[in-house]
Order: sequence, then structure tokens, then C-alpha cells
Amino acid sequence: MPSGIAQGTVLSAPSVSGDPRSARIAGLDIARGLAILGMFIAHIIRPEEAVSADLDTWIGLVNGRSAALFAVLAGFSLALLSGRGTPPEGEAVLRMRLRIGARALVIFALGGILSLGDHGIAVILEYYAVAFLLVLPIIRWRVRNLLILAGVLAVLAPIAQVGIALFIQDNGGGTSALALLMIFGYYPALIWVVFMIVGLAVARWLFAGGISGSSLGLIALVGAGLAILGYGGASVFARITGIEQGEVFVGYPQWANLLGAAPHSGSTFELLGASGIALLIIAAALALPRWAQRVLWPLAATGRMALTAYAVHLVALVILVSTGVDRIDPVAQTWWFVLVTLIGCSAWILLFRQGPLEKLVSFCSRAAASVPGPARTTQ
Repeated sequence: MPSGIAQGTVLSAPSVSGDPRSARIAGLDIARGLAILGMFIAHIIRPEEAVSADLDTWIGLVNGRSAALFAVLAGFSLALLSGRGTPPEGEAVLRMRLRIGARALVIFALGGILSLGDHGIAVILEYYAVAFLLVLPIIRWRVRNLLILAGVLAVLAPIAQVGIALFIQDNGGGTSALALLMIFGYYPALIWVVFMIVGLAVARWLFAGGISGSSLGLIALVGAGLAILGYGGASVFARITGIEQGEVFVGYPQWANLLGAAPHSGSTFELLGASGIALLIIAAALALPRWAQRVLWPLAATGRMALTAYAVHLVALVILVSTGVDRIDPVAQTWWFVLVTLIGCSAWILLFRQGPLEKLVSFCSRAAASVPGPARTTQ
């Protein structure tokens, strides 16, 4: 392993067996913890004012960007599940696809169950699972090809989403479950799969060359460039044309959504900007020295059981809504959510090392991967 920063990114050294469960990359856990807590803030405080130079608006940074970070990190998870820097070959490919496919199905089922609650939150898990399945056929592609595909989709997918949505609406078509997940939903997979492909490509490149200061610096530089191109490009476009994006109605794709970089607009500007912010956060988290990782260990613990933390916070919101106290003091509630999550996840990881829902997903994925393949015959 390269020296310097890379030595501070792993919580425990990998075993001789090479079991990916034996090592955790602390920086990724910290970034994932940030994404989860960011979504908590977005769900409870629900900041709506556009981010500006005014410090009071900066809390709006969590809108859309936390979920985008979560999706980019999902691409990193896919890389970790599929050989890190080198995709598997031969029979291992089938086991890898079965493992990831099973994870997607379990996460989809959990998302469906959590969506039944009266919490007023658009649950990301079903869209997340569909995006997993969409990436599965290309998971062994070269980094260059993945980046080209991500770039093409970042430009064409928003146009296709709006065009297909308007065609369905104009022709009186009903919104099927597939159309909701792919086109009309809060996190339409046609759009959000771009974040996952970006994460997969960057992770594959990073793991192949080794985590080092130079590689993280390059990721941060690219992230900054994408953020400027996305958010800065949207601002320049508005000034030159005099056209404002206007209010974005999530779930109702329209051409006006593509004219700016508002959260959940699904525009090229947003895809570029949010991807850039995600890469900046990931690079910064991976660059943390060991002492900073120890200080932020509760955040890493939250990231290690992000699925459980996300599910529990939705259940807690159902309870708050049912008792009518969900909007009494959102800021105070958010602080309590964050504090209880950090303490609870830290205690759970110390005692059990893995969250209950993470354990369920891992068990199902390993069971699927252990299914024996077709018997070979000899001539």
C-alpha cells in the first residue's frame, strides 16, 4: 500500500484471506456518515431557501447534495464488491453479480416497507436498488468507458427524462411503478444512476493505483472543476440568457427544470455540480490523518451502519408525525436525531461490529453468491 495518506485510510488491515469484510476504509465510512446526517437535516429542517453568500442559507447545502453523495458512495461500494481496482474474471463474475443483485433486491424490499410509513419522506432506497441493477451489466467496464458513459448520460439523460415524461403525460399514460422509479420519482434512476457510475469509475481508478496524496489531490481537483462547471455554469447561463430556472416541482419533469442547478431538478448542471461536491467530500475524507479519523470515529460508525440509521430515522419520524410533534421545533429535533444517531451507532458497532440491516443484506448477498453454478461436462 502506498505510504502517507493511504496508511491512514484503513481502520483494520485486511486479512490474508482477502475477505473484503475484514477491512474498512475509514474515509468512506466518514463520508457516508456525513451523507446520512445531511439527509436527516434535509428531512427534518427542510431548508428551502436557495444557497447564497448569506450564511443563514448555507444549511441548504444538504438539499440534494447529501443524497448525491450517498449515490456516488454507492458506486464506491460497487467497486469494493467487485474486485476494487480489478474486476473479477471467469466464474467469479457470476458470483459477484449474484451478490450485488441480491443486495439490490433486499434494499428494494426494505425501501418498499419503509415507504409505507406516514413520515412525508421520499425514500431513496428503491431508486438506489434500481440504479444498482442498471449498473450491474457495465460493472466490469474500463474506467475510461465508464467516465464516457457518465458524461454522455449527464447530458442526454435529463433531456430524455423530460421528453419521456411529457410524452407519457400528453398521451394520457398512467404512471406505472417502473415509470415512477425511472422517470417521475424523487430520485429517478435514469438520472441518479449517473452519480453511481461516477463513483464506480473514480473508485476503480483510485483502488487500482492505490490511495495516495496525489490521487486524492487529482480527485479533489476534478471535483472542484465539476462543481464550478455545474453551479457556476448554471449561474453564467442565467445571466447571459436572462432565463431563471424557477421553482422545481419534483416528480413533474419539465423543460424549465433543465435551465439551472436547483436540487432535484435533474439537470446537467445539477449532475455536474453535485458530483463535484461529492468527489470533494470523498477526497477530503480519505485524506484525513489517523488522529482525525479517531476524533470522527462516531461519524464513521454511523457510515458503517448507514442503512440501519436511515431506516431507524424514518421509523422515528413516523412516531413524531403520529404524535403531532414533528414540526414543533425542527432544529432541536435535528440535533437530537444527530446526537442519538452518533451515540447509538457508535455503541452498536463497538458491541456487534455490524448494523442489523447491514447484516441482513450481507447474509442474503453471500447466500446468493454461494448458489452452485451449472455443472460442467467433459467430452
